[in-house]
Amino acid sequence: MPTKKTTAELSELSRREIQIMEILFANGPMTVAELTEKMPDELSQNGIRTFVTILTNKGKLKRTKQGREFIYTPTSEKSAVAHSALGKLLDVFFNGSLSDAVAARFSGTKAKITEKELSRLEELIAEARRSKSQS
Repeated sequence: MPTKKTTAELSELSRREIQIMEILFANGPMTVAELTEKMPDELSQNGIRTFVTILTNKGKLKRTKQGREFIYTPTSEKSAVAHSALGKLLDVFFNGSLSDAVAARFSGTKAKITEKELSRLEELIAEARRSKSQS
């Protein structure tokens, strides 16, 4: 589980910085040119270069020289970034409420929840209750 410090630092990432981190987590280490190709919307190589420099300065990416290019790699685990992004999403759209987010996912849409998902949610709720009663 990420520390409070790690989570706080990651929650300060911009939308573009999070996009870059997601691409790197999904594809592994990449150059600026490769990142530019994978971006979901247009951003120049200079734009990507600016963001990876910012992320490197923030300590979120490390870079290694390979020939004439730099290869960028995340310095934190994907789970820490995911935790941070989810927290940001909950804060912005659901006033920090996980139950409101889950309710929004399954109400008023054609989304069907599978038995496997229901079982997993039940397990997580039971685990949270056990954890709460032990503290």
